[in-house]
Amino acid sequence: MWTDECEKAFQTLKERLTSAPVLGYPDYSLPFVLQTDASGEGLGAVLAQIQGGVERVIAFASRGLSPAETRYPAHKIEFLALKWAVTDKFYDHLYGRRFSVQTDNNPLKYVMSSAKLDATGQRWVSRLASFDFDVRYRRGQSNTNADALSRMSNQEVMHILQTFPQWVAVDEQGQGVTQATQETQSPSGNGTHTGEELELGPPTSTEPYRDVGMESLPTMTKQEICAGQKKDLVIGPVLHYKSMNQRPRRSERRSGEAHVRLLLKEWRRLVVRDGILYRCVQDSQRGVVEHLVLPEDLRMSVKTALHDDSGHLGFERTLHMIRERFFWPLMFQEIKAWCEQCERCCLRKTPTAGVRAPLVSIHSSAPLELVCVDFLTLEKSKGGIENVLVVTDHFSRYAQAYPTKDQRASTVAKVLYRNFFCRFGFPAKLHADQGRNFESAVVKELCKCTGITKTRTTPYHPQGNGTTEWFNRTLMNMLGTLEPHLKHRWHEYVDAMTHAYNCTRHDSTGCTPYYLMFGRHPRLPVDLVFGLSTTNGSGGYSEYVQTLHDCLSRAYAQANQASRQAKGHQKRYYDRHATSHSFSPGDRVLVKVCHVEGRSKLGDKWESRPYIVVKKQPDMPVYVVRSENGDTERVVHRNLLTQCMFLPVEQVGEEAREEMELDVEEVHGGEVEDIEYS
Repeated sequence: MWTDECEKAFQTLKERLTSAPVLGYPDYSLPFVLQTDASGEGLGAVLAQIQGGVERVIAFASRGLSPAETRYPAHKIEFLALKWAVTDKFYDHLYGRRFSVQTDNNPLKYVMSSAKLDATGQRWVSRLASFDFDVRYRRGQSNTNADALSRMSNQEVMHILQTFPQWVAVDEQGQGVTQATQETQSPSGNGTHTGEELELGPPTSTEPYRDVGMESLPTMTKQEICAGQKKDLVIGPVLHYKSMNQRPRRSERRSGEAHVRLLLKEWRRLVVRDGILYRCVQDSQRGVVEHLVLPEDLRMSVKTALHDDSGHLGFERTLHMIRERFFWPLMFQEIKAWCEQCERCCLRKTPTAGVRAPLVSIHSSAPLELVCVDFLTLEKSKGGIENVLVVTDHFSRYAQAYPTKDQRASTVAKVLYRNFFCRFGFPAKLHADQGRNFESAVVKELCKCTGITKTRTTPYHPQGNGTTEWFNRTLMNMLGTLEPHLKHRWHEYVDAMTHAYNCTRHDSTGCTPYYLMFGRHPRLPVDLVFGLSTTNGSGGYSEYVQTLHDCLSRAYAQANQASRQAKGHQKRYYDRHATSHSFSPGDRVLVKVCHVEGRSKLGDKWESRPYIVVKKQPDMPVYVVRSENGDTERVVHRNLLTQCMFLPVEQVGEEAREEMELDVEEVHGGEVEDIEYS
């Protein structure tokens, strides 16, 4: 209904909008005057003209600074204000017309002719070069119009917050005042008129702010908060005592419930306002601050609003936001448990790099005891070849690399049988990752027919096939050193570079892979050029065999010893950063998200479905885990697991409450007069 109060406010509003000062219309036959200024908060500009002997404002303009712009020095921000006002904001008014610029920054008068500008300044000068203007210095006291536009008046902000105290309450709930009216200067010196001067009543609820994120907060009145405190089993008795200003006797405090005793410890800080219990503390910035003593029924809503609905910030930030507004006994432990058991925080924010199990090495004692295979994918070479099937003997480190056009299982089986098994022999074990080509039926059938035991790594754990991974890195570096005009034919150089690798001493064994594999040193082209011999002649076959046997025995012993020393050094170095603990059957764990299509910078780091540990593989950091509903079972390396901190929804409140009650009984079973809480 349109009341007399509404009519009065409407007429006042019309009067304010139609009375001086008001903007003037531009007269393009007269020159313009542009006033600019800048501060650490923003830029301001006023476009004006002298019309009828009086300066009339044509337009006001202002904007804030970007994070990068706030780091500009003062003279550069002033230059930015000039460039922005001329080339961006008032381009249509100023282009092709003579005008003057007034600024309180004297060095700006010489900026158009300065030779000491950085690249950014040179670009701004080039943009301003197409305008016809001159820069005039104006004292800061006379440049208040543009200066006021470049900053927000603190007095005006405080006036608004004092006029509308419910806005402060909204700000304390994490909403903030999203927009404030900036003060503009008028000839009379008065600031912007507020709703109080227009006789407009303040809003009566926080519903307009409901859609900015606080869905979990109910609308509470003082009567409802008071009723909630009275029926609370902890706050109710303390509120009763405090209302009567009568502190309970020592015997009553000792016999009371533990949480009540903790709240009574704050007796000197507790006050009652309008029937509501508050805790007063001294703040260095705000003076005396009253924190609402929050009933247990409302704590879930507050924790959800200031953590779940506020971006899932960490424990310290969440605790700070809640402590600035509320108080209840053992709030530190309760908020910490809430943040640690938050499902979204566990899935997204639990670090993945810190999970590291101790190193477990794979051992072999002779050539072809264990052969490891893997695919290396490179840029497409001439002929459409982009894959390399790498086969490495684990003991000798002898490697072979076969360029292929695809990674199909039939290609893997064909290359292994024809190019490796038939030339070097059949290995006892074939080790690969869990790629579909290596786990295919055709590869398994090949291993079955030739008596080879097939083993595999755990999913998404390439360290389990480290021998081939290291050779892949070495081969890529060798191919990467090709001349640029040869790299499009890299597949033609794979054999030569692999042979060069096999002929060089390996750090882990102390011998060349070629020697450990064949029992003799390789003959290289340089040996033929200079007539160098790599072998010693022997009297006959028997003597050669005996010599070869003795040499290989010594070489194998040396390689085993060197390999053990290298692995020991690697384990000591690796285990310095090993931080993970072992899991036991029945533990709840999360599995790392490893394979994600496309970009996933905002994706969860851990799968949302918890798993239960079934068993641990003997002497290896590998676990068999089963989903909680029992429909999936997986074998996963320890590095891809982390402890599941969050509980099923129906158990969170109950278990957290039980743990805190146990803590209270253990720590505060007796008198708590000597304990101080903040």
